[in-house]
Amino acid sequence: MKMVDWAELGNDLLAEVALKLDAIEDFVYFSVVCRSWNRASSLVKRNWKSSMPYLLLAENHKENPNFLRQILSINNDRYYQLSLPQTFGTRCYGTSIGWLVSIDLDGQIDLLNPLTKERLPLPPQSTMPNRDLPVDGEEEDAICRRQDSIRKVIVVKDVERGNDGNDLIVFVSHTHWKRLLAFARPGDQTWTTIVPPWPAKETTYDVPFSHRAVDLVIRDNTLLILYEDASIGYLDLSDLSTTTVKAKEFLPSPEELKSRLDTYLLEMYLVESFGSLLMVHRNKSDIWVPDSQVDEDDRYETVGFEVFRFDIEVKKWEQVKELGDVALFVGDNQSISVRASDCRNCKSNCIYFTDDYAEQWDKPAKLGGHDMGIFDLKTGEFQKFYKGGNGNSDVCTPFWFMPQF
Repeated sequence: MKMVDWAELGNDLLAEVALKLDAIEDFVYFSVVCRSWNRASSLVKRNWKSSMPYLLLAENHKENPNFLRQILSINNDRYYQLSLPQTFGTRCYGTSIGWLVSIDLDGQIDLLNPLTKERLPLPPQSTMPNRDLPVDGEEEDAICRRQDSIRKVIVVKDVERGNDGNDLIVFVSHTHWKRLLAFARPGDQTWTTIVPPWPAKETTYDVPFSHRAVDLVIRDNTLLILYEDASIGYLDLSDLSTTTVKAKEFLPSPEELKSRLDTYLLEMYLVESFGSLLMVHRNKSDIWVPDSQVDEDDRYETVGFEVFRFDIEVKKWEQVKELGDVALFVGDNQSISVRASDCRNCKSNCIYFTDDYAEQWDKPAKLGGHDMGIFDLKTGEFQKFYKGGNGNSDVCTPFWFMPQF
């Protein structure tokens, strides 16, 4: 029987095999088998995608001279270590296209690919329009400034531009109590304001609570904006080149959800899920626990989720109890939806969540990172997906990101 020379397989076949590899290390191992396999993998490297997000754990300062950070792959229940000194001491946010967004104590904001270590500078925080400034006689606390600067971020590719850093657009909801919108591209000098759909108030600081932007999603080359009152604004990406970039109103605050919007400690997410538009309500509650540093201190935990699907025919939100073969990933990341059947160890009809309540990460007794888990939408039960260390932090708690080269 003639032996097969695997090195002689055609590039097209090898490339197809490489793209079906789901784990990062499998793709790397594939690329070092021989020259022909390396050549084939290099041709499709930028097109490789994981089927499921990875979890970047909090930084570990103890005996860590190489600035290693762990990432968890739930797909195969493995931990990997990456040397990421650029992320130490920075607040980071995950995206669905491979990049992280980081902001340091000096207000420098960057895009970082944790796999390739490619880094693209964005305009500094000081150029964000209408951001909160210290009043006369007060000093601006760098830590608070950083923690409160960005509340939500998404990174999208502009299909009309080339396939390099210039094709990326970063949208942020910034400044804690205002949650204003702005965008920038790598290489820009300043952030550009996205004007809300409603008439301007007397001052730029007078932002109604209901008009705060809480989440963003891209759908058919259109940016959809979820506001605090559950109204939806939209912005076509082609309008970003206009002199004044202004969002339009797509859906006013829905009457069917108004009673739910008064819930204490409610966090909302907007998710594009295989053609469906979902709004996720995350309900949290204060809990009281003893603490070694204070007599007693309030903490918080997630107590439930509700999911609503938008019915485009009647323009209403309808609550759903069944997501089918879908799992959602929410937290300090661009909200992500995956097919559970495409992933190993992924539970369908569940929501994987991480701690994103940064307002409470202000002292050791309130370190963030404890509020993580899996919520089963059908049974209402919670499970743990992570029980190790490197979870708590007052700077950057664990978050989801979708790895790409």
